[in-house]
Amino acid sequence: MLRRVSPLRRPLSRMRRDLMGFVVLSALLGGCARGLLQPPSTIPEGEAALVTITRESTMLGAALSHTVAVDGQEVVALRAGDQYTIPVAAGWRTIGIICGGMAAGSLRERLEAGKQYYFRTSPTGGGCPAIRKVTGTDLPPIELTLNYATPADVESKLFGDSGLVRGSRRFHAEFERMVLTSNDAGRLRTLIKEALPSPAGSELKLQGTINGTKFVAKMKKDKAGWVYVKFEGLTFQSKPEMEEFLAPFSTEDVEEAKLEGSIAGRRLEIKHERGVTHPR
Repeated sequence: MLRRVSPLRRPLSRMRRDLMGFVVLSALLGGCARGLLQPPSTIPEGEAALVTITRESTMLGAALSHTVAVDGQEVVALRAGDQYTIPVAAGWRTIGIICGGMAAGSLRERLEAGKQYYFRTSPTGGGCPAIRKVTGTDLPPIELTLNYATPADVESKLFGDSGLVRGSRRFHAEFERMVLTSNDAGRLRTLIKEALPSPAGSELKLQGTINGTKFVAKMKKDKAGWVYVKFEGLTFQSKPEMEEFLAPFSTEDVEEAKLEGSIAGRRLEIKHERGVTHPR
């Protein structure tokens, strides 16, 4: 017994097959490339910057690759969640996206030798992906905690050749259970002072004891670059000595500096707010 097919049903079935074939073909054509498209260039030592390119992991356009070019030369094809780091010759470089064989959005950046730069691609509703530069505040902070730390440990981790203060990425560092003497109080102030140039969004905390008395020293830098400093638990001989201790933090980039100390057992607080002193 023959089954009669509706005149409308046959064209719809054919349309569905054609559409499915188009989707599969598009995925194959757009998603076949992945990874480095050419070997990294050989760049003389000391003349290269590192460029890290990450593609956001989203479902939108997940089957299609994002092709990234440096100075118009395709270098890497990214699938969702991919990340690659490549050496690039220092100088002015154009980092962009190739879409449909054409340049589609780019960034002109001056890359310095020895430094690392971060870029991120993301799909858009318009078809071609977008690319943007990622700054240190966009990345998760570097987390560091060290117990029974010495001032030398702090100097090594923060101010060495690869120290956190010299880097481009924000950090949250805590040096705990420090055992100091009264002779170390000035060094404590120096460590906080030298940490002021830290990347925006960084936090530093030093805590422990000085001659058996608990102390805390903090430095926090918000994303806008404003600095907040606080010292607690320090002992002084006089009020002028306290004011002198806090004086180095009366700078334009320090929004607030606070010192909670004691003189002969009497608690005293001094606070600077961008050049204004408030003794209490």
